[in-house]
Amino acid sequence: GKAYQLLKDATILSPEDYTTWKALAVFCITHNYDVETTGLTAARMALSLNPSSSVLADLLGTGLMITGDYDSAERFFLMALKLDPNQSAILIHLGQLGILQKNYPMARVYLQQAVDFAPDNRLRDLAIRLMGEIPVQ
Repeated sequence: GKAYQLLKDATILSPEDYTTWKALAVFCITHNYDVETTGLTAARMALSLNPSSSVLADLLGTGLMITGDYDSAERFFLMALKLDPNQSAILIHLGQLGILQKNYPMARVYLQQAVDFAPDNRLRDLAIRLMGEIPVQ
């Protein structure tokens, strides 16, 4: 990973700049590459440097969800939602988490909210597709 190495080098050159940590975290989490170590560390660093960012709290939650730490993931998703209420992307992540935890009533509530607040069809369609994965009780 040449891109990975360049992003890692950037965090060494400017460790106080949250954007370099965010870029590294986004790379790891989107490509599912070294999430457990580098991705989570980078997401934590970014959030600690910019604690009022709902995007960064959501990013850390996503990394934690990928690695299977559902309780911590939920904590950061809820933090993100508090910072930016009615944000469909965060609501979708909470819905995905509910499905993973087999907490289907919770998943349904968050995904329905995501549909209601979706600013565009892409997010609305994603939320609707995820609702379709919830087993009928």
